[in-house]
Amino acid sequence: MCTKILHLCVLSFLINISWAKTVVISDIDDTIKMTNNMSSTGTIVHFLDNDPFPVMPILFRELKSQLDDKGEQVEFHYVSGGYRAIFNGDKFIKKNNFPSGKVYLRNLKSPRSTFTYKYLTITKIIEDLDPEDRQNLTVYFFGDNAAYDADVYWQLTRDLTLKSHIFIRDVQTKATFALEGESLEQAKGLHYFFTERDLKKSAVEPLLGKASHEKIEVLNKAKKLLPEYVKRTLKSRISKKNNCIDQDNLADVIKCNKKAKKEAARLIDEYFAHD
Repeated sequence: MCTKILHLCVLSFLINISWAKTVVISDIDDTIKMTNNMSSTGTIVHFLDNDPFPVMPILFRELKSQLDDKGEQVEFHYVSGGYRAIFNGDKFIKKNNFPSGKVYLRNLKSPRSTFTYKYLTITKIIEDLDPEDRQNLTVYFFGDNAAYDADVYWQLTRDLTLKSHIFIRDVQTKATFALEGESLEQAKGLHYFFTERDLKKSAVEPLLGKASHEKIEVLNKAKKLLPEYVKRTLKSRISKKNNCIDQDNLADVIKCNKKAKKEAARLIDEYFAHD
C-alpha cells in the first residue's frame, strides 16, 4: 500500500513538472532597446537607433537556458506599443540574438491607448495557452516606467490570477532617486532596476547567470552600463525641481542648469559607488 502511494506521488510530481510552463513577456522600447521615450525626440530615435541594452540579450538567453535545464517549457513574447509600419521588431530580436519569440506591434486597427493595447494583447497570449499549461504557469514580465508597463503587468497579474515576477527599468529615475521633498516612486510587488546591476539583488531565481554577471562588470568598469539619455532625464528632473527655466535672465538659467547637471552626475556617481 505504501509503495503504491509513493508511486502515485512520484507520478503526480512528474506530471506537474512536465506541465511547468514559463512565459516571458517583454516590452521593447526602453526595456530591451535604447529608445528614450522620455524625450520628445524619442520617436525619432525609434526610427534611427536600434541598439539593445547590451546585457539584456545575454540575460534572456541565460534565463531560457536555466529554465530549459529545469525541464520547464519556455516561451518568449515581445509586446511593444510601437507600430509595425515603422519598426521591424522581428529583425531587431533576431539581429541582437534575443531568444526567438513572437513580436507583437500595433497596426492602424489597434487600440489607440497603449495600456488597452498591451492589456488585451497579453490577455490573449495567456488565454491561448493550453489549460494544463495555465495550471502551473509562471510569468516573467519585463518593462519600463516610461509609459504604462507597471500598471498593465500589475493589473494582469491580479485579473488573471497569475504567478508573476515583474521587472521595471527605471528610465524615469524616480524609483531610484528621490529629489528634495519627494519620495521614491516604487509600487509594492514590482522589482525596479536602474541598471541591470540591480538585478543581482533580486531574490527571483533563475535570473542572472555567469555571462550576465561578467557583462555587467565589464560595462560597469567602462562606465557604459547606463545610457547617457537616462542621465539627461535625471538632470531634467533636477532642473525642473529648481525652476531653472523661471530664472530672471539667461545667465541664471544657464547657471541653474549647470548646477542641475553637476548634481545629477553626483547622484549617479554615488549610485555606482555602492554595490
